[in-house]
Amino acid sequence: MNGAKGATGSAGLNGPAGAQGPAGTNGTNGLPGPQGPPGVNGTNGAPGSAGLNGAVGAQGPPGPTGANGTTGPTGPTGPAGSPGAIGAPGVAPAPVPCSTPAGFKNCKNLFPDRCHCLNDYPVPWAAAWAACINNNMKLTAIETQYEQDLINNFLASYGYFGYGASVWTSGYLSGTKWIWQSTGQQIGFNAFNKGEPSGDGPAIHTYCPIIGPAGLDSGVRGWNDISAAYSLGFICESNQ
Repeated sequence: MNGAKGATGSAGLNGPAGAQGPAGTNGTNGLPGPQGPPGVNGTNGAPGSAGLNGAVGAQGPPGPTGANGTTGPTGPTGPAGSPGAIGAPGVAPAPVPCSTPAGFKNCKNLFPDRCHCLNDYPVPWAAAWAACINNNMKLTAIETQYEQDLINNFLASYGYFGYGASVWTSGYLSGTKWIWQSTGQQIGFNAFNKGEPSGDGPAIHTYCPIIGPAGLDSGVRGWNDISAAYSLGFICESNQ
């Protein structure tokens, strides 16, 4: 009779590796993996060569005119020219004929182009103005010292002088301005006596010259303003 089975012996040593079997067939492709992140930009390439110049375009319209430049400095004064030929002597104009109207004392050419006429009949300023107009003249305007002197001499030559003697002129106050009514011009030259005009009235009269032992002296012979209602002699002058 068989004895009892003995215990299992220990495993034997591994045998040598067998030869490599043949390659298996390729498996099917797997699913695509997710897209990877963008790669880093590459460096810029070298600039290309310049292209050919294009054709010249048509000329544009003119631009607006620029502002004037600043004025240059004044140049030096040129040499003086040679003197011109002496002109022929001038011919003095013939004096305007002076005739003395009825009621006037006398008329005289104080200037070649007009007559001055003295009327020593005393009347108010407005009547004196009207008398001149009615004889195609106007009350005188005394616009220079020279004319004042001529009138002074004119008055004295006909015995019209003295402290109380005076004659109307066309000077008249218009608003706040003294006007020569015969010309419509504001009075420029004036021969008002000291302290005049004093506001006594709107009309100007000129005192007649004073006669002393040596002839005309420097006494009162200038202008004064008084009421136009006073009665005085007057001087008219012909229209220029």
